[in-house]
Amino acid sequence: MRKIIWSHLLAVNPVISTILVAAFGGFVALKQADIQANQTEMQIRQAEMQKTLQEQYNELLTVQTISQFLPYLRSDDDTARDIAMLAIYQLRNPELVGNIRALMVSDSVRNKVPIKGTIEEVQADPVTWYLYLAGLDSFRNGFYDSAITYWQKVLEKYPTERITKDNIEQAKLRLRETTQ
Repeated sequence: MRKIIWSHLLAVNPVISTILVAAFGGFVALKQADIQANQTEMQIRQAEMQKTLQEQYNELLTVQTISQFLPYLRSDDDTARDIAMLAIYQLRNPELVGNIRALMVSDSVRNKVPIKGTIEEVQADPVTWYLYLAGLDSFRNGFYDSAITYWQKVLEKYPTERITKDNIEQAKLRLRETTQ
């Protein structure tokens, strides 16, 4: 009888061993899966934190840039205003740029000054375009004082038109050269 019990125990022993090994292996696999899931979750959290930190840094940079260039945005100097807008464009925030442009337009409407006179706007106005062309003709013929007078009349209506301002500066330079 003892031999039968022992033989049954010996026969069951490999089955029990296999079950124990399988259970232990399953336990280890579950733990590894948990560890891997925790690592993945930590990586996701770390990426989210880095993104949040980058966003906060970008917001700080935006605030610093705007506060630095805000006085120039309201300047009458076209070059200063253009440089300030360029710096703000570099922030790559279209919503911010749109809001600033809208503020500048509302300021210009309130002050009845166009935000940016362009040569196309001058061309679209027949009287002003005639004055502009008369200035060019005077300049080409060496009548620099007349050219300056015509172009200043253009700037009365389109005070921010750059090409006309540059033409006036060129006429002033030529006038100085001819009087020396």
